[in-house]
Amino acid sequence: MTVGQYLSYVLMNSIEFNLKVELFFDDGFFISIPCDKPKEVSSYLMEKNTFVVALGKGLRFAPCAVSEEKCRRSPQLILDAIKAVEGC
Repeated sequence: MTVGQYLSYVLMNSIEFNLKVELFFDDGFFISIPCDKPKEVSSYLMEKNTFVVALGKGLRFAPCAVSEEKCRRSPQLILDAIKAVEGC
């Protein structure tokens, strides 16, 4: 699968689930997702075998490092984790 295909899956699912994402391409292929409690959300996702990096003001997800199936499911998993942790 190409980077473009991964991007397409993630963006389409992000739009469907109303998950805000920001894209950065300087030193790799990552998606940044703003949230108020990144460390807590990252820990919550780790328990579900979904690995993201907690940043100062959000999460970093690398769609190029996961399977096609996980790429499809990740927007909903991440959104559910943010809602669970932040109480939205």
